[in-house]
Amino acid sequence: MAWKELQVTVPSYFRCPISLDLMRDPVSVCTGMTYDRSNIEKWLDEGHNTCPATMQVLQNQDLIPNHTLRRLIQAWGVANKSMGVERIPTPRQPLDRHQVQLLLKDAVRNDLLRTDALRKLREKAKESMRNRNCMVEAGAIPVLTSILSSSSMEARDMEVCEEALGTLSILPLDDSAKRTIAGSKQLSCLSWVLNKGSLDARINAAILLENLTSTYDLNRAVGGTAGVIDALVELLREDLNHMAVKAALRALCAIATSRRHCRQVVEAGAVGTLVEMLPSADKSAAELVLVILETLCKCAEGRAAVAEHALAIPAIAKKMCRGTDAAAEAAIGILWAICSFCADEETVQERAVEAGLFAKLLLLLQMDFSATAKHKMADILRLLRNVCKNHPNKNNLDDARSVAM
Repeated sequence: MAWKELQVTVPSYFRCPISLDLMRDPVSVCTGMTYDRSNIEKWLDEGHNTCPATMQVLQNQDLIPNHTLRRLIQAWGVANKSMGVERIPTPRQPLDRHQVQLLLKDAVRNDLLRTDALRKLREKAKESMRNRNCMVEAGAIPVLTSILSSSSMEARDMEVCEEALGTLSILPLDDSAKRTIAGSKQLSCLSWVLNKGSLDARINAAILLENLTSTYDLNRAVGGTAGVIDALVELLREDLNHMAVKAALRALCAIATSRRHCRQVVEAGAVGTLVEMLPSADKSAAELVLVILETLCKCAEGRAAVAEHALAIPAIAKKMCRGTDAAAEAAIGILWAICSFCADEETVQERAVEAGLFAKLLLLLQMDFSATAKHKMADILRLLRNVCKNHPNKNNLDDARSVAM
């Protein structure tokens, strides 16, 4: 419960000067001011070198736990439990470089300590960004990457591989770290996990692959790894987890930008899966789906697959009018591609007219879209005009057009 909703007044010295919320892990900086750890860490991570309250330059960025204040806050919370104050647990102490290095040392041993050390690293990484940054500074990424590359891809290595992957998937990665992870052996391991791992491991593999593909020159290496594209499409088809779906969509979005991989994505059955996701997709997922479909429509195989799917035109037209501006522009790009450059253009155009696309485009043409999108809409309308003239339900189409105008 937010402190503003409580039935008791929170003492001002229990509130963090940054957020004004009740502190749960008070720490003091060198100026003597006390803040909640998560807030002051975020302030420092954003590049500030001053004390937020006094604006004095910080001589160091050490954060000293204020145990006395924390105990007072906890005691106050217990005393006011009946007033809606939740129990404030004792915070876990952040990792230091020495602790990380000890755990990493145990993680590379080929004995019972290995899995336990990797599990502890993963748990600590989940606790805070400070712990994750500490792990990166202590050299965790090369060690965890070497564990992936040395996995024999047998069942006995799955647990070790999954724990290492779970930590890597949440660590902050710069371009250098991404290139370290994107070696052929590591990518083969990720593909193996993506195809045969537990749901949790497959989610983490998808998230890590998404992270790697955000660096332009790595998306080809990821897409070219055997089994990756098929496994990402299968994750979408299964639709077992929201995070996995979003990660798979973003990874496929980057992979499909390569012409060679674009065809492979189509061959993996992505078009049907993506189209069938559209009706129930939320706005952000629908935008990703439409952007991928627009990219796939740059190859003849992609255009044919979209045009042949019975649900495609109605579903795309609906999201074009009810989604984000980016989704609308992507939808316009798809419809323009299949109406203009398909082998059976006339059939596609007839289906577009029957889906009410003519009237929808007339409405959208009056809105604030890019010049490219408006040019494509005008092209589609020109193509559909002749279809409308000769359509059996010409009167109904004319009525729809007049309403739109």
